[in-house]
Amino acid sequence: MKWSEWKGTYESIVADFSFNMNDEVKAIDAAEETSRKMCSLKGKEAIDTLAELIKEEVVIAGNSRHLEREAKSLVSEGILKGRTLIAADSAAPRLNEIGIRSDVIVSDMDGDVKAEMDLNEEGSLLLLHFHGDNYIGASEIAGKLKGKFMVTVQGKPTECTFNFGGFTDGDRAVMLAEEFRSGRIYLIGFDFEHPLEKGKEAVIKKKKLRWAKEIIEGVQKRGVMIKYADGGKR
Repeated sequence: MKWSEWKGTYESIVADFSFNMNDEVKAIDAAEETSRKMCSLKGKEAIDTLAELIKEEVVIAGNSRHLEREAKSLVSEGILKGRTLIAADSAAPRLNEIGIRSDVIVSDMDGDVKAEMDLNEEGSLLLLHFHGDNYIGASEIAGKLKGKFMVTVQGKPTECTFNFGGFTDGDRAVMLAEEFRSGRIYLIGFDFEHPLEKGKEAVIKKKKLRWAKEIIEGVQKRGVMIKYADGGKR
């Protein structure tokens, strides 16, 4: 999705969460510097790598409590075989624990950072996401990565960064697949009503998940077939 098409939604999200725009700008600057100095994939090489991985049908894994059960169900149905698996953040190490390796990890690295870094070193392509709350830590993590990675941003992309659209790791993964012309997306581990977080964090997460649901529904309206593992939307 072009920035001009995504800009309005981004601005609505910023307003809804009262994000600090100074921090958002700093995040984009940090992302550009990180990508220029450290990133193994940028520009055409990054696009070509993603185009090679993301095909007509993909599986995208979220981080809900049902992830392992739904993943095993897709394995038994043969759906995972031959399809690229894109994992959102901590879904990747959880799947790895049951013997399922993610091809791509979309993450702002607020989950199991070490495990995700290890998976990146072992071959999973990482889309490292910068935003106003994490750019200092994300820059530090980038300097320690040993596998292939590219840098995405929440705001307007720069020469060496990307923004394919989306807000949370899960819906960003869906928009990534849409960008590379996937026509059918299988979702596992997506639950828009029951976050793993507790207390105040759960309230914020539910608000983020409402945006995620709206964004994914937008992808559906644009003609991409979205199939939830449980047979319907949670």
